[in-house]
Amino acid sequence: MKLQQKFEGVFEINEKLATINLVPKQKVYGEQLIFFQGKEYREWNAFRSKIAGAMKKGLKEFPIKKGQKILYLGAAEGTTLSHLSDIVGEQGMIVGI
Repeated sequence: MKLQQKFEGVFEINEKLATINLVPKQKVYGEQLIFFQGKEYREWNAFRSKIAGAMKKGLKEFPIKKGQKILYLGAAEGTTLSHLSDIVGEQGMIVGI
């Protein structure tokens, strides 16, 4: 298995995007859980998230960081929102509309 960090809190595992699961053993939308080197990652489906799709297409900068406060407009089913939550962590906060 090959692990590479793409951005803060975002990883690529065997060419699949993933975030470290903030709530271990919990899935949000049926995504695959990946266990690697003692950590649990959630696969971030680029076909269900515009941000993940942009990363797969070569996004250069990603402004979301641990501990940030975010207002996310267009949360819909919460796919992207759940991964952003993984990234900002327990010290951050996200309000989704």
